[in-house]
Amino acid sequence: MRTLVDPLLGIPSWQVTNFHGSMLLIEFGAVTVEFGATAERPTRLSSGPPMARHRPVQVRGEWTLSVEMCDWSIRLGDQTVATCESVDPTMARVLKLVKGQALAGVVAAPVDGATEFRFDLGAVLRLAPGSWPDDEPHELWTLRTPDDRYLAVRDDGTYSVRAGDDDGIAVLWHDLTR
Repeated sequence: MRTLVDPLLGIPSWQVTNFHGSMLLIEFGAVTVEFGATAERPTRLSSGPPMARHRPVQVRGEWTLSVEMCDWSIRLGDQTVATCESVDPTMARVLKLVKGQALAGVVAAPVDGATEFRFDLGAVLRLAPGSWPDDEPHELWTLRTPDDRYLAVRDDGTYSVRAGDDDGIAVLWHDLTR
């Protein structure tokens, strides 16, 4: 796991976004812009044409950290300034403070995958397993690397590494102690 995470240390984040409830997306490294194929798509407008030509655009970093299926908090100094339950404008203000900070360290607990992401200007993103009605393990976070590999850490203290084009069916999970 360290061989995938350590090259990210020292690289500033440039986009920190909250969406789909408590999910966080943090982009690091050089910016890539990808344009999709042009296609006719429904406009879903009450007035105007029912269809229009559309070209999707995706902007992403060399590295993408996705945080989901966990309880998280952000600390500045010794104060918790936002959690996965925070709402705007607090959420937006705190995420803006994290933007531009370089990742300085990552520590994952081998028992439950609880992880601390420490940033160079003092922010700390803490992830903890959430309470879910099922007994299935959940991925707390995923890191996409520049060579399109995905490192995932679960709330049962395991991690996996897979290629971006892997269907995920036969993923091997390893103890974080390895």
